[in-house]
This record gives sequence, structure tokens and C-alpha cells, in this order.
Amino acid sequence: MRTFMLRCAALGATLCAGSTLAHAAPVYDQWAGTGPFATGQGNRAITALAVRPDGTQAFAGTGSGTVLAYAFSDTAPSTFSFTPQVNVALNTAVTSNSVTVSGINTGAAINVTGGQYAINSGAYTATAGTVNNGDTVTVRLTSSSSFSTTSVATLAIGAQSADFRVTTQDRLTSYTGPSGTGRGDITASFTGGGPHCSLAAASYAAATSTPKGISLPYGTFSFTTTECDAGATLTFTLTYPQALPAGAKYYKFGPEFGGSAMPHWYELPGAVVHGNQVTFSITDNGVGDSNPAIGYITDPGGLGMPMDSVTAVPTLGAWTLALLAAVMGGLAFWQRRHSKTIATSAFS
Repeated sequence: MRTFMLRCAALGATLCAGSTLAHAAPVYDQWAGTGPFATGQGNRAITALAVRPDGTQAFAGTGSGTVLAYAFSDTAPSTFSFTPQVNVALNTAVTSNSVTVSGINTGAAINVTGGQYAINSGAYTATAGTVNNGDTVTVRLTSSSSFSTTSVATLAIGAQSADFRVTTQDRLTSYTGPSGTGRGDITASFTGGGPHCSLAAASYAAATSTPKGISLPYGTFSFTTTECDAGATLTFTLTYPQALPAGAKYYKFGPEFGGSAMPHWYELPGAVVHGNQVTFSITDNGVGDSNPAIGYITDPGGLGMPMDSVTAVPTLGAWTLALLAAVMGGLAFWQRRHSKTIATSAFS
């Protein structure tokens, strides 16, 4: 932003915003100070003023008919801002929206703290430099490695500055969603793993394969955790919408710790089924973990039952149909007996 200290108010609005003046033998001088124009020949009384449309020069008319031209060196840009970003993944490079530099007519100093900047889609740098009017600038920083934490990069251009703020996601230790077979919502939650351990992904889905002779009536539950302590053990609880039948067990798909390295279905050791819940433990790079990366656990699995013991949970419609079938069966039996009685009576 440029401020003209030309003391033109006394000249009236028409003269202050007047048309470009004719000028003979203009004198060029850098604008400095806040007093009347000075040319080295003493102060001049200003009788008229016009400013070029691009704001780079002001033309001042004096009482003697001389027109003085003054060039302005403006390095104070118009204000700019960056949009904050939230719910960002941990330890991730994040780039701001682009801002366009305006309001300057010469190169202005640019620098950044807490991150890097790039001019006109060039390489990112943290080294101070120069930016010109019309250039585009973006800022980049790396998000925090902790949950619910805000990181800030501050970009300064001339006398203007703006913050780019990035906040990481909250720690996620539970997930609720519809089962893969449409039998209601399931909630999965865990404890353990350290202060930074969090669900990075979770989903319920219909099973694309099943253990031999086993049905997965609720489909599968798959998850990945991140930033867990190395070797940590997580204890999961899955809560189902109905009480689970006797004989239900929890099965895991993947390489078996201490067994076959080929992914396959197997009963997860230590899993406990009680009421409408299943509880089991997974250890980083141990039993049940399909992810070899330290601190990351991946586990697809599902609640299973022998196929010959699986029965559909009756809905109100199913019970109604069953009752109707029983009534119709009884009526048919009565009709057969009644017909036999009539026939016997006819031949007696």
C-alpha cells in the first residue's frame, strides 16, 4: 500500500484527482519525507497534482508552471492470507493456497519462518529472497507428529505478513459403522499402543472369502493403526447389535505368526466371545498383525460360526410367517381327520 504525503487537500478534490498535467523539462527526484516536494532548489508550492494510473509516479504542478515528476519505490504489498487446514495426517508435508502479490512496483523482500515458500510454482526454499508484483506464492510446512497439534509457518513480504496454520487430526480409538451384511451397526474400540497410537483406517465389509466350513454372518472388520509404540499390544472390543450365538469364534485372515506365511483364515488365539461382544489382542509384529512395519498394525478378520449352525435371526415378518405356517399345517391336519370321520360314517 502506498501513502502519498503530498498535502493536496487544500487544492480541492478536483485538483487532487486531476488529469495528467503537461510538463516541460520535468525534474525527477525520489520521494522522501512527509513535507512538501523538494527538488534541491527549495520547497515548491503545489498547485495541482495527478498520479499515473499504475501509481508509479506523481506529477506536481507548481505556481511557476513547472511540472515536477516524482517516482515512488513501493515495497509494501496489499494484505494477503492463507486458509488454515485442519484434521491433517501426522508428519505430512502440507501446502497452502496460492496468494498473488499485489500493490508493489519494485522487488520486495520475502522470507518465511516455520516452513518454506515457492514463487511461481518454483522450488521450495527457506532462504530469504525477492518477489515482484504479480508473482504467486505458496507456503509449505510439515505437520506435527502429535495429534491435535497446530504448526505455523509465517510468510513476510515487505511489511506485510500472514500465518499458515495446520492442525493435525484427533487421536481415533473407536469406529462405528454398518456391518458388511446389513445386520446393524458394529462398534470397534481399542486400548493400549501408546499415547500416539490411532486408527488410520477402519471398515466393515461383506466377506469375499470365508474359513472352510465357516460362515461370517456379520462380514469382516479391517483396520490399520498408526504411530503405535514398537511391539505394543492393543486390546480390541467389537460390540455387535445382537447377542452372539454359542459356538461363535473370531477368525483372522493373513500370515499366521509362528505358522504359515501364506495369507489364510485361522482362529485368532485368545479371542473371547461374550454376550454381544468379542474381545481380542493384537501385538505389533506379533500374533494377528499383518503389517511388518514397526508401529503399524493391520488386521482383517471376522466373527465366524459353523455353516450348519447358522440360522437367520427372525424378523417380525419371519415370525409371522412361521406362525401362519403352523396354523395352516394344523388346519390341514384337522381337515384330513374330519374328512376321514365323514367317510367312515358314510360306510357304517
